[in-house]
Amino acid sequence: VMNFYYALISNWIVLLLVYSSSRIAFLVSNFQSFPSFSYWDFIEGIRFDLSALAYINAIYFLLLSISSNNKKRRAYYLVQKYFFIMTNSLFVILNNIDIVYFKFNLRRSSNEIFNLVENSQDILVLIPKFILYYWPVTLLTILQLWLLLRATPSISTNPPRNLLVNVFRILTIIGSSILFARGGIQLKPIKPINAGEVFQSLNSALVLNTPFYLIHTFNKNELEKISEFSKSEINSAFNTTKHYNKNSIRDLNVVIIIVESLSKEFVGYYNNGEGYTPFLDNLMKNSLVFENAFANGLRSIDAVPAIISSVPSLMNDPFINSKYANNNVPSLSSILNKEGYKSSFFHGGRRGTMGFLGYCNQVMFDQYIGMEDFPEQRYFDGDWGIYDEPFLVFSANELIKAKKPFFTTIFTLSSHPPFNLPKKFTNFFPKGENKIHELIGYSDYSLKMFFNKIKNKNWFKKTLFVITADHTSSENFHSKSNGYLNRHKIPLFFYLGDNSLKGNQFNITQQIDIMPTILDLIGYDKKFFSFGKSALRKESWAVIGNDQEKFLLTENGILHKNLAKFKCYKDYQLKESINIKSKDAIKLRAIEQSFNNRMINNHFETERLPSD
Repeated sequence: VMNFYYALISNWIVLLLVYSSSRIAFLVSNFQSFPSFSYWDFIEGIRFDLSALAYINAIYFLLLSISSNNKKRRAYYLVQKYFFIMTNSLFVILNNIDIVYFKFNLRRSSNEIFNLVENSQDILVLIPKFILYYWPVTLLTILQLWLLLRATPSISTNPPRNLLVNVFRILTIIGSSILFARGGIQLKPIKPINAGEVFQSLNSALVLNTPFYLIHTFNKNELEKISEFSKSEINSAFNTTKHYNKNSIRDLNVVIIIVESLSKEFVGYYNNGEGYTPFLDNLMKNSLVFENAFANGLRSIDAVPAIISSVPSLMNDPFINSKYANNNVPSLSSILNKEGYKSSFFHGGRRGTMGFLGYCNQVMFDQYIGMEDFPEQRYFDGDWGIYDEPFLVFSANELIKAKKPFFTTIFTLSSHPPFNLPKKFTNFFPKGENKIHELIGYSDYSLKMFFNKIKNKNWFKKTLFVITADHTSSENFHSKSNGYLNRHKIPLFFYLGDNSLKGNQFNITQQIDIMPTILDLIGYDKKFFSFGKSALRKESWAVIGNDQEKFLLTENGILHKNLAKFKCYKDYQLKESINIKSKDAIKLRAIEQSFNNRMINNHFETERLPSD
């Protein structure tokens, strides 16, 4: 009997050591995201580790409760032991993926991680390279799996002859499993929202582990319908119908350029000339530049619908991978197609990457041009797709041939891990503090080649260029870039080929404002639906979040809504609390209700305005 309890406790200790070592690695890898961590985060984390492990090992504990006869006991030992090892190994690997992946989305992974593998051909191809590129995490994982294999003793399933002892053993297994799974003897079992509540920690992602978060969010990707406000109240607080009352549409081509991982801190224009983008810096001197622009999400798959369709990232799943992906959301392509524009989307990656092709078809782009359409595959970077310079020059040549007016989106590619640079550019760009700095310099140079190709064409002066980032880099080096909200700060500027659009604006804007701002600038004279607003108008706000947690950024402060709880902060680091403005709380709740209900009902029509 004592051997049984010794082995059972040993199993738990080994697993807790594995999960604790992963938490340490998680902290070291993402240190900038947890400036106020303490050892209490690790103590409280054990509670969530035990809960996850109880769920993961439920079948294993069932096996422990079932005895085997003497003839089959050896085989049963092996089944029991290797089932334990294989099951836990899978979740150890999933837990360790977030040591790296957390940098990209700043939260623990839910079932989106499986959608990412399912919907992106790149991921399956790149997994071996990521294993090598992030070798410290790979080494840690191998050591942990070795520890599981070597240090986990088998537990005898031969029942004691004493019936009471046997019953007590079974009750011990069941009782401890239920206690650990619930996270204690409190009224309700713990959920992800409870992370950090014991020691009042703001570091919930550090307290949590990925298996726990995955178990509690798996397949919970449906939005909840909200009925707090009436239709008129919603329209008063957050009207999604836009109409800028222009007389006629200007005959302008529109080109949106989305630069992969272009953090604001990389752009010299925003940082007193210190940066890696000399070409963009010069272009911005003759542009309308937004000083307070935010990405609505932290992934490329979030950025495209935000920019093209004005759809914010207010779900756990990216819109493109969600059950609402086939909704009839508006888009610049569908709107401008009706005005005689030809629309196209250029991305140097594989056609299946991140669901971009399916999204472009859904929102009625006339043409999608990807890696397979590029004529010279010798420019393949070996990982993601075609290097930026040749693909942007190719894109420029396609635009020269395109029927005018046109609407085009171009998404760069090279400034993405593992940061492959063409050999001819070795030691050509400033290396900076990290490999991405060199690649940002290369992407900036590639954009210069793109503009050089088209700047003397007669249609250039009648073309509106919008240049922004899909999201910030997972690597940040300025202290002012630390923190969840600061990680959303991106460059955004509008350049008109005749240099007539200039200035600096300091109102808070975001990716979902790009669509209405473009339509405002080109004089679109019809009503349209948009979750965002024109950045040329007086409104100043941005919304960031997911199913459970949302932030409304206004000039009054940063309003944080976590389920039904509200807090307001003066600073983006969320350190100084201030009073909540009721107007902002109403607006955030109205945004949430409008977003959820419209997604659920597939309702994106414009409403009647008072002037109608």
